[in-house]
Amino acid sequence: MKHLIALALVTLLACGSYAAEKNTSLELAYPLLGTIVVAQIGLVLEKTDILKKHGFDAHVTALGTGKELKTAMMSNKADVILTSESNFVVLRGNKFEGYAFSTFGSAGRLALVVKNDGKFKKPEDLKGKKIGAILGTTVHKEALEWKNKIDKKGIELINLGSVAAILSAIEAGTIEAGMVWDPFLENSLVSKKFLMLGFSEFDLINIVSKTYADKDQKIISRLNDSLRDAFFYFVTHKKEVNSWYAEQVKIDADTLDRASSINKNYNVKKVTELKMIINEDLKKKMEEISNFFFSEKVIPEKPNLMDFIK
Repeated sequence: MKHLIALALVTLLACGSYAAEKNTSLELAYPLLGTIVVAQIGLVLEKTDILKKHGFDAHVTALGTGKELKTAMMSNKADVILTSESNFVVLRGNKFEGYAFSTFGSAGRLALVVKNDGKFKKPEDLKGKKIGAILGTTVHKEALEWKNKIDKKGIELINLGSVAAILSAIEAGTIEAGMVWDPFLENSLVSKKFLMLGFSEFDLINIVSKTYADKDQKIISRLNDSLRDAFFYFVTHKKEVNSWYAEQVKIDADTLDRASSINKNYNVKKVTELKMIINEDLKKKMEEISNFFFSEKVIPEKPNLMDFIK
């Protein structure tokens, strides 16, 4: 009988230890009003128990912009942020030690838009004008590139706090153009109020603070498993998840669906088909972003990126 009791105690202790090991606290933040794909995945993490199933006692926070995400991470209020490749470069350029550990792929289009009233028909028409952007973000990089292409000395970049502010300023005529991204871009084009003069795509990056990752060598693997499951839930429940996002951004689900279809993972049929590895092309792209940001004095120093990519 004593042996049975002792065995039961050992089993209980082992189970308790295992449970304690698995239930890892996690502060995760994502951009609810940031862009396509990442916002939907963030909502999946909020509304399902996927993180719990992977052993996380998680608090998921929706933030508005890349600036807020970077601030949350640098002030240790977030262990993990879901953001863009440029924001990773900015964090590293400001000496923040965090690992880029996976990608969801394309975040859709980031475009230069103007009011659709016939005044501006091509980028060159914006010489000497004002372009709205959100400085210190992916949007800042694209705005700088357009400025340099069109009129490096004559164009003025205007720092605005949100995509809504950028679109409102274009409509009001306080700026002539602005950088707008999906799903807001797709929605603005459908309304026919705005005209797109040119666009590029940007990529999503998942970042974990080095302090948090170094606590447990399995943390990054568990995070990736969680995010993979959340991504697959999204692409296999598009109508449901897009309806959640539609309520938040006041954009109809069909528009969200069209914008999100740019992402190559959007129509996968098996979880194993999801491509989330940071490949050599994306690494090269981030080095190019780093060189550009440093040359434009967006970041104070050119950071070491490769040692902080998993």
